Amino acid sequence: MDPTLYPFAVAVSLLIIFYLVGLVNSHAYKLALPSGARDGCIDGSRGFLALFVFFHHFAIFQHWKSGGEWLAPNNHLMNNLGVVSVQIFFMITAYLFIKKIKKGNVSWPKLYKSRFFRVAPLYLFAVFITIFYSTLLTTRSATPEEYLLSLTRWLLYYGDGFPGYHDANNITAGVTWTLKYEWLFYLSLPLFAFFINKKLTILLFLGMLVLYGINFSHAAIAAVYLMPFAMGWFMVVLEEKGFTWMKVKFDTPVMSALMLIIFALALSLNAETRIGMLSIQLCGFMLFLLISQGCSVFGLLRSRPAVILGEVSYSIYLTHGITLFTLSTFFNVPLSLYTLPLFAFVVVMLSMATYKYIEKPFIDFGRRKAPSIILPKTETPG
Repeated sequence: MDPTLYPFAVAVSLLIIFYLVGLVNSHAYKLALPSGARDGCIDGSRGFLALFVFFHHFAIFQHWKSGGEWLAPNNHLMNNLGVVSVQIFFMITAYLFIKKIKKGNVSWPKLYKSRFFRVAPLYLFAVFITIFYSTLLTTRSATPEEYLLSLTRWLLYYGDGFPGYHDANNITAGVTWTLKYEWLFYLSLPLFAFFINKKLTILLFLGMLVLYGINFSHAAIAAVYLMPFAMGWFMVVLEEKGFTWMKVKFDTPVMSALMLIIFALALSLNAETRIGMLSIQLCGFMLFLLISQGCSVFGLLRSRPAVILGEVSYSIYLTHGITLFTLSTFFNVPLSLYTLPLFAFVVVMLSMATYKYIEKPFIDFGRRKAPSIILPKTETPG
């Protein structure tokens, strides 16, 4: 895959999607868009972040299907489209949920019910497709014990293979590892609430810095991927400490240009070194700061197509690998820069379908009333 033509293929794909997604939604899916007060331009950014992860994995898929190994691209731009996006996704999660628990009056049963029905149904669908495809492609029959062990690992977000088909993880482009970190964060929220109420947040930040400093990694949990959650939390602290009285205007052409410059810088860094990864995370934090405070990139992130893509971003993120695998494996559609726009379009169209028929019904179910366990409201920022 020619690295010099790759950015142009990505740009063409985005233009096609941006033009068609609104038309398709108006005439076919008719997805309802979010209304009311939202946080900055987060909604409009999610779809682009998910698509950047798709473009990143397209390059990996192309290399893998041409006979190579499943490896991160050796081109910084191809690789960092995925790396930067995942970092910002983690920051968004921390930012939104820390803000929620800082308001107090958290109903934990309601929160966890909502999270389960937001995340699990589509994940279970992806696991079903993964096991189904693996069964079709396996080189040998799995014993009941092997099958049960593999299924259990997938249900616990530790799935990586299948008996007789060790590339099972590639069916979803390997994105499911991030959900493990998301659930670790969700399950830690009551602990975070305790520290916030006791005004001991600084201890958590110090602990995070220590783990990051010693490059902690254990049981498939690495401190380097916990850092963006801490950065998202830090963004909440910054807001509390005075972004309002600073009177900075974030949604201006100057800020939009600055955001593009930072993004270009992040894409040029080497994610394979510790200093490079830290630099990418710092760039990601600056990008997230601008996004969360309303920088719309010349209005792009507030546009209707961007918000539609944001609504279906989880489907894009979790199912794009399935689409890539299906089309390239069972329909022999070639993976090249010339077919990238086609793959991108199909990914978005199928993601709109999985959102409407899988995600949305369960999201609505998860929002139904659950019994409340109320925490006292936090009066002082932690």
